[in-house]
Amino acid sequence: MPLQAGEDINGTASSLPGLNDARELVRWVFKAEKNAVSDQVFTVGDQYVVAQVKSIKPKGILPLDVIKEQIKPSVLQFVKSKQLTDKLTAALNGAKSIEQVAQKAGVPVTPVQNIVFSNPVLPGSSAEYKAVGTVFGLAPNKLSKPIAGMQGVYVLSPDSFVNPAPLTNTVREKEQIAQTLIQRADAQLFEALKDKANVKDNRAKML
Repeated sequence: MPLQAGEDINGTASSLPGLNDARELVRWVFKAEKNAVSDQVFTVGDQYVVAQVKSIKPKGILPLDVIKEQIKPSVLQFVKSKQLTDKLTAALNGAKSIEQVAQKAGVPVTPVQNIVFSNPVLPGSSAEYKAVGTVFGLAPNKLSKPIAGMQGVYVLSPDSFVNPAPLTNTVREKEQIAQTLIQRADAQLFEALKDKANVKDNRAKML
């Protein structure tokens, strides 16, 4: 049978990578010591599992050696983003148009059409909230500063804006917004109360 590693297991989890309905196994993990091997064979669906606890992460801020590999992609992305930002900042110096910026930076201009604030996705990329949000705060033909997004660093210049059609059913729009806020408030209220009361989450011991 192949070895399967499960990382960052939450105490209230009911499943593990490749294993559904593994609540009993998770309960054992959170009672076991480091390097402990289960003295029973767990039946999870049509699989039999013998588990071992390889490491236990301490509560609070984790030391660098524990999370180094986990944060490595984000750190590399940050460094690359900083380099591209510096390059585009230099290209913006003295530039009067997006074409001049692109020429100085050695990159092509990519025209994008029909960007809407409610759907902040740039074609060929993923959701870019900072970039799209910045566009709607610029005047036509105004150059933006370099914007570090999720998939790249951008300099933007809007050509024009089209006003949206007036709402025909404001009641329906208000209902949708209210429903979204209620759902968000339910989750945020619990977290706020837990922080305020200094509540310790011991659900893992009882579920």
